[in-house]
Amino acid sequence: MPVIPPVRTILLNDHKDLAEGELHYPKGYTLAGRESYPIRNVHGELDWQFKYYQEPVIGFTSVGSTVNDGDRYIFTGVGSSAEFGGASTNDIVSYLTVDSYGQNYDSWDFITPLAGTLVYASSLDAFYYYDGSSWQSLVSGNTGKEPDSITKTFAGSNIGTYIDLYTPTVGNEIERILFKGSSITPTDAIIKVVLHDGTPANDVDITAELFAAEFNDILYNSGANGQTVVSGFSLKLLVSGNDIDTGTLKVISYYLP
Repeated sequence: MPVIPPVRTILLNDHKDLAEGELHYPKGYTLAGRESYPIRNVHGELDWQFKYYQEPVIGFTSVGSTVNDGDRYIFTGVGSSAEFGGASTNDIVSYLTVDSYGQNYDSWDFITPLAGTLVYASSLDAFYYYDGSSWQSLVSGNTGKEPDSITKTFAGSNIGTYIDLYTPTVGNEIERILFKGSSITPTDAIIKVVLHDGTPANDVDITAELFAAEFNDILYNSGANGQTVVSGFSLKLLVSGNDIDTGTLKVISYYLP
């Protein structure tokens, strides 16, 4: 009877010998810290997330209107929202169109913040922190005063008129005001923001006269030098030079403590 030789397993070593300079920890771990944890970002890729700081958001929203891949917001709606993938009030939501495998996703994901979480809102040019129940703004080292904000839409002739923005709380000291225009036409219309009590001679200038094009192009930051709001004064937009036909202007006022 013939002798059957034993079957020998041949091991193939296909590992590469790494030079000293090529040695490294597993991918991603060099970015981790004690307070970090791994997550998949909106594109399905591995990211290390610091648990008390989140990537910037655009701002606050309760409606998922026109969105782009990677858009992030703080959800302000009430209760759980099916539109935002089950997110609840105060969650950070992000929109993904295509996942890491190239497949259509077109859905919202969300992260529930921890007390102390900090995030930057780009449309408001301000940091916000979560106190465990709501988001609070950080303004001048945390003044504790929420900024006033309004978005004004223009339509028709406004030349030589005072356009109402809002009435700040009497006694507040205005530290600075941010403005950002969008599609304001004609671009050579002249705009100035003032505190106005009904008498032009009493106007307190918050900005110099600027062309609408300047509001369209930049986020305009105007220091107000601690101007105290007194009774009877409201924040107004004074238009001269040309009518404003169309466009919007976002105005945000920050106050000293």
